[in-house]
Amino acid sequence: MGTTLTGEDDQCLERSESPVNSTIRTVFGTKRFQQFAYSEGPKTKVQLYPISARMQLPDAEWSNLLQEFSQRLCVDQAYSQAGENLSAFLGGKYSVDTL
Repeated sequence: MGTTLTGEDDQCLERSESPVNSTIRTVFGTKRFQQFAYSEGPKTKVQLYPISARMQLPDAEWSNLLQEFSQRLCVDQAYSQAGENLSAFLGGKYSVDTL
């Protein structure tokens, strides 16, 4: 997208000097990738992650579908039991804090 772009409210956003690491946990496992971030300056809050925006990824590390599975299980079961069931269905480990 270039080194600069115009964001909301006509603010000038600058691209990070190097790509940042991004992680998303999905029902298909953990995926890691690198992407540039855009903000008003080097020490300011990131306004845009273009790849995440194009892929419609949530701000959280968990995908929307994985969050929904977790929430549906946790409504009916204790968090520890829901974590065990989610692990049985999808593999991996899911802590109570994550759920």
